[in-house]
Amino acid sequence: MMKVKEFDREKDIGEAIQKKLGGGSGGLFLKLKKGPNRIRLVGDWSEFRKHNITNDEGEFKGFVCSGRGCILCKMVKKFRKEGKEKKAKRWNAVDRVLWNAISRDDPFDENGDLIVKVLEFGFSVYNDLSDIIGEKGDVTDSKTGRDLKIRKRGKDLQTRYSVDPGKKTKLTKEERNL
Repeated sequence: MMKVKEFDREKDIGEAIQKKLGGGSGGLFLKLKKGPNRIRLVGDWSEFRKHNITNDEGEFKGFVCSGRGCILCKMVKKFRKEGKEKKAKRWNAVDRVLWNAISRDDPFDENGDLIVKVLEFGFSVYNDLSDIIGEKGDVTDSKTGRDLKIRKRGKDLQTRYSVDPGKKTKLTKEERNL
């Protein structure tokens, strides 16, 4: 008689997640390069929570936290209960922000069309932006807004960012129509 493998939801999901590590962002998302990145934020922002699941080599893949009943949050609680604080910390959900942005360094797609991409960042960048907005005003305003310089240092979970205000720039007609 064939023996049927019993399904352990948390263990099997965790193993499947670990196998899918790597990845990255691209497509509709604006991926910041190392060093300075000149961008223009447009429109409103949105907040969400994300699990950055890491393996022992420090590679990670992001998964949106589903909130109440999230299997990954349950696994974090289980790791903490088992005394696996390091693993729990590596799997814990963090606050993230999504904001539409135009890359001033690479504003066109492969067809030469101007595009808006989604920029994802954490609350350290958001806090820097809040300070800039407090000092300089609405950076997204089409007439009085300004470009920003986001400097990226490090890699993976050791990545650090700094944000500096750029000069005031009016959006072009083409940019306003995106």
